[in-house]
Amino acid sequence: MEKKVGILTMYYNSVNYGGLLQAYALCKALNCTGIVKSEQIQYSDKRFKYKLIGYVRSCQYKLKNAKLYFKYGLAFSNKNKKRKKKIFEFATKYIPHTKKVFNKKSITMTNELFESFICGSDQVWCSRDGRYYLDFVQAKNKYAYACSTGKMTYNQHEKELFERHLQDFQAISVREKDLSSYLTDILNKEVECVLDPTLLLEKEQWDTVCAERIIKENYVFCYFLGSDVNHRKLATEYAKNKGLKLVTLPHLQQKINKSDIGFGDYQLFEIDPKDFISLIKNAECVLTDSFHASVFSCIYEKKFFVFERTDHKGMSSRISTLVDLFGCYNQFCDDNEKLSFDYMASTEICYNKEKYKKAHEESMLFIKKQILGECIDEK
Repeated sequence: MEKKVGILTMYYNSVNYGGLLQAYALCKALNCTGIVKSEQIQYSDKRFKYKLIGYVRSCQYKLKNAKLYFKYGLAFSNKNKKRKKKIFEFATKYIPHTKKVFNKKSITMTNELFESFICGSDQVWCSRDGRYYLDFVQAKNKYAYACSTGKMTYNQHEKELFERHLQDFQAISVREKDLSSYLTDILNKEVECVLDPTLLLEKEQWDTVCAERIIKENYVFCYFLGSDVNHRKLATEYAKNKGLKLVTLPHLQQKINKSDIGFGDYQLFEIDPKDFISLIKNAECVLTDSFHASVFSCIYEKKFFVFERTDHKGMSSRISTLVDLFGCYNQFCDDNEKLSFDYMASTEICYNKEKYKKAHEESMLFIKKQILGECIDEK
């Protein structure tokens, strides 16, 4: 009989393409072994206090951008609802998950459903919610796979949070080398650096999920989470000079982004994670400030350039780790000299997958030895 494993990441109600694809990938990688049956734990951490804070901030943003919402608000709301609906349908159909949605109190009930627990991947440790550190688990095996904090420096409170919650884990792995070194030092136990779950699956496995080609013309795919206007100007210049259509997914942060207004020849809304993969796979070039858009560019060996998010400097470490993994260092435009059409037009991409292959073997070994090995021993 397969051993049941519960995975806790930011899965429930997520509309983040990369977040959902890593949730899918970890379940797929584990379940393909036939040793365990894993599924995502639907966990809602949105208590009334945080719902109220979110509502107030949303109102403040809309008031600050009243002209935008007066002109585009209704159209944006309708299109965004359709986007969310399609994304939720993907999550329901493709990602194994608990039928029940648990909250901060009821999540202790999952101890009756699962024999082992995994937290991760994604930025689960950017939260101070102890549930994302599996503090609700009672006398069960606890593991962390490819967890991330989304930052590079930590204060005393965060240090104490790690020390308090992570000591009783059977095995811990993270996504960034900097975090691996930091936790190894403060916990006095080995914390391995492993691949993001999306990189555990081969290209052929992703092809079984990938949607049919969406745009028939040759195009540049732009996937920007940040609001940097200069990145968009550069993308427009690149597409125009290369004679390519510009395909974008606007307003990805669930609010109207002024810099996305009028950006792109094709502005797509009704796109799910399957379509997201397809848009990358079939692009002539990908321009992004996203980690997972960069990951799938590497999986499909596309020409791509990734920009540093001006509003989120914490992603630099994981992007640096990724481009080092595939030997495509020049694709990370992390200084002003690289933020030009001339640089992008003259830079050829050459993938070296030796480091990736080694990292893939080591990551699968971590899963087999630490997580699956425990399950085999207990059978």
